[in-house]
Amino acid sequence: MNTLAGLWIVGSILFIIAAFTPISMQVFPQSDPNKRIEFIKNNRRGWLIANILFGTGALMAAAGAALFDLSALELSDQLVVRVSFGLSAVTILIGVGLWLNLTIKRVRLTPEEVFGASSSNQWGFPVYSLLTQAALILLGYGLAQTGYPAWLGWGLAGLSLLLTAGFLILKDMPPFVYYVLLLIAGLVVMQQG
Repeated sequence: MNTLAGLWIVGSILFIIAAFTPISMQVFPQSDPNKRIEFIKNNRRGWLIANILFGTGALMAAAGAALFDLSALELSDQLVVRVSFGLSAVTILIGVGLWLNLTIKRVRLTPEEVFGASSSNQWGFPVYSLLTQAALILLGYGLAQTGYPAWLGWGLAGLSLLLTAGFLILKDMPPFVYYVLLLIAGLVVMQQG
């Protein structure tokens, strides 16, 4: 299980690095689509690198967490715990698929197509966010029930639930926060080894 936790740790770190690249710090806090487009046009290489890191990090973190979930099925005989781990694996993998679709579009399409007035398909990010948060809640519940520190499991589930409420209220949440939670959980899981 250490290898799986290591995979999700490295993926989380890559995602967090991508979130704090100079181009990400310019584009994502900006609400004016024209300024976003201008920033990207002025730093296409940085935009490409950030999105490669976003995609690679998300995929590694989700794969590590999902594989951990599947291997954790044997940690409990309780159906609800096994279902929790199984659903966590499925939801995080579907969510990362949506995220990868978004990052591929950011690289492949022009900035105007991604952030302009005619941009469509805006449902991908909210669905990705909600699925990822659901996966973290389910993972947290499973961890709390299977011999990992209770504070880790309930903390992961509780903080993810708060992030979900915040997302529903604010209609946005920077996704790096999910990977901060995954990073912390992965470090503790690896230490428990």
